Amino acid sequence: MFNDGDLLTDSLVDKVESARRNSDGPIDGMKAPIRRFGLFHAKMAGCRLVINEHWGQPNSLWSGSLWWEHTQLLKHKPISAGWKTKKATPWKPCHELLQISTAAHVKDGFRVHCGNPDLDTWAATATINDFNAVAEQVYRKLFTTHAVDELRSLPHRDISDENIVLLNRDALFYIEFVAAIKKGDIGRVINVLQIWMVMMRSPKTMPKYADTIFETLCRIDRYDPVLNFKEVDLLQEHHNFWAKIIYNAKGSNRSWDWLSMITVCIFTLRDTMRTVQKTFNITSYGERHTVPDMTNEIQALADALREERLQEHVVNHPANDAENTTAVVPVRDLLE
Repeated sequence: MFNDGDLLTDSLVDKVESARRNSDGPIDGMKAPIRRFGLFHAKMAGCRLVINEHWGQPNSLWSGSLWWEHTQLLKHKPISAGWKTKKATPWKPCHELLQISTAAHVKDGFRVHCGNPDLDTWAATATINDFNAVAEQVYRKLFTTHAVDELRSLPHRDISDENIVLLNRDALFYIEFVAAIKKGDIGRVINVLQIWMVMMRSPKTMPKYADTIFETLCRIDRYDPVLNFKEVDLLQEHHNFWAKIIYNAKGSNRSWDWLSMITVCIFTLRDTMRTVQKTFNITSYGERHTVPDMTNEIQALADALREERLQEHVVNHPANDAENTTAVVPVRDLLE
């Protein structure tokens, strides 16, 4: 029996196993379950790792941090983030921020390295080979550890540029992890988990998650993390939502008997509902719900990156003045 969950689930199973350590049966003694770290919770931990490390100083005079992009440019609802915050960083808005931010950084990277001051003009005549060549250069110059090392070796360092490259690299790990789960590619999932295991062992990060990921990788031969290309623990969260919110009985009908009966029928009832919606052309989320278009937000961030020249090496940038108490603080390389 496989048990996919978060650190709290793992802790509770530990307590049950300890309480039943003298039981000989595989079920009573909790010897049958195989514990695995749920990839949905791993995804949330990885997202918070990137957000907290690159959030920057709120109300800073200088641009380039995720706080600057989230609050100043996109005008999104303020959230608590950073290693010093007392509240857990919310996953959903941070997930959306990384999706938008990474796309904008890639777009601006193409502008920087395409060889034409106007990206639209270059794109109108570029071939697929031209696109692939520039994409390779953008990756090597703006999304790798080697690029950071090259910037740090220059006689005049640009801290803002170095911070952006580290943000690009760390955010790309998260984007790759999300895409790998959606694709159902366990090899790519393992690649990112191995990197996160190292990054989360850094001070002021999440060493408990690093330990859990290490244990997960040690028993990867018994690890089947995706079901129809979705995280198993996410499916469990959905199951709990339908059981507690949608099909929860009211009044005197609310009982354990009802819950035990309805929980085994949830997915069948959901499929039936979707069949009815499809047959009568009923939208799943109502008429007012639409998928937000991120095009304008991506373009706004790309324009700001161009104006501030954040992905270009700028000599003697005011934000790099070490004598200035408000100067940009170098971001840690969590892989060092």
